[in-house]
Amino acid sequence: MCRDIRVLFHFQPPTTDDEIAAAALQYVRKVSGSTRPSRANQAAFDAAVAEKRDAQALRRLARQQPAPSVEAVEERVYFLPHEAAAPAAEAAFVATVAELSPLVPAGAEWHHVGATAIPGSLTKGDLDICVRVSASDFVAALDGLRSRLSDNAGSDRSDTYQSLNDDARSPPLGVQLVVRGGPEDFFLRLRDAVRADPAIVEELNAIRRRFEGGSMHEYRLAKGAVYERLLNSTTTTGL
Repeated sequence: MCRDIRVLFHFQPPTTDDEIAAAALQYVRKVSGSTRPSRANQAAFDAAVAEKRDAQALRRLARQQPAPSVEAVEERVYFLPHEAAAPAAEAAFVATVAELSPLVPAGAEWHHVGATAIPGSLTKGDLDICVRVSASDFVAALDGLRSRLSDNAGSDRSDTYQSLNDDARSPPLGVQLVVRGGPEDFFLRLRDAVRADPAIVEELNAIRRRFEGGSMHEYRLAKGAVYERLLNSTTTTGL
């Protein structure tokens, strides 16, 4: 669901090693087309990440102008109460399914995910949809969705997952196309785990209140840590 890419070179405050490592991993995933390499390819994958992670390569680049601050260029994030955004998102979900479902194979499942699908959540107000298809229908579904939407350049992709978006719509639309049972088929698990636990809703809301008007990038890192914990927990495994 992550949609942001930001420049790491020559910023104040300086880019951290962790940010460089995360960017290196994303780069190798995007170039290789693989989010989880096979055992046979793991060593080569790790070596490629290590090469791109070399912070010295960034430091050797010429600095010809003052470093811009992150605050000057980075996207800011703002939130709405769920009740202020959910009706428009739900109406858009119904309209979007009616528009896009004829473009993909008939067996596709359409699910409203993201914060606008979770009562009580603060939300950016956008609409996130998870489309689940069989492995045999993935390419046809992707071709159909690409006739109306753009690939999300800030997201990983694989043979079982593609993120697409259209930020010009109201509300902005993100579609996560996944193969049922594939490694990226976790969006419903996350949604249902958050819906079922008011404490998690409040934990995420606390993060959103903390980052109100702040860095979109930093917000997504904090939110992602919660999602990663949920996906690795025994309570969500197997849902």
